[in-house]
Amino acid sequence: MAINARIRNLYERYQEKSDEVIIAQIVSLKKRVVLIRNMQACGVGGLFLCVFCMLVLFGGWVQLGKLFFIGSLLLLLASLGISLVEICLSVDAISIELRDFEKRIQKAKTGKGKGKKQPFDPGIAAVRCPRNLQLDRNGNKWLKHIPAVPPHIGPPRRGAT
Repeated sequence: MAINARIRNLYERYQEKSDEVIIAQIVSLKKRVVLIRNMQACGVGGLFLCVFCMLVLFGGWVQLGKLFFIGSLLLLLASLGISLVEICLSVDAISIELRDFEKRIQKAKTGKGKGKKQPFDPGIAAVRCPRNLQLDRNGNKWLKHIPAVPPHIGPPRRGAT
């Protein structure tokens, strides 16, 4: 579900502005969707063979049950291997976003790029919020403090684990 929403979001961003970062993200997501489908197919197939193996063993066919069990283990191992590849692709996708973010920060720091940029100040959160607004030194309304614990939850109790 999250990947579907991400693909739709990237597609909308691509419609507005064609960008190499967006294209790289879409290509990465396409590969990840195929890997996830294959990983789930191998996992479900492995579990199906495992259940079928138990039924065959209860039926008294030990050799056939062993073969089904070996098949189920191989499919589960394949699912885990595909999962590892998908995790690596996921990390690469995050790296693409981070590289783009770092480029934008550098542009904001140096003032290069289109239009007038505000100086980058990491002490000010880059989240606009309708309440608890304060003015920063440039006169912009930014949320200056994000509480560590939301007020409706309250501080942790002593002795609670």
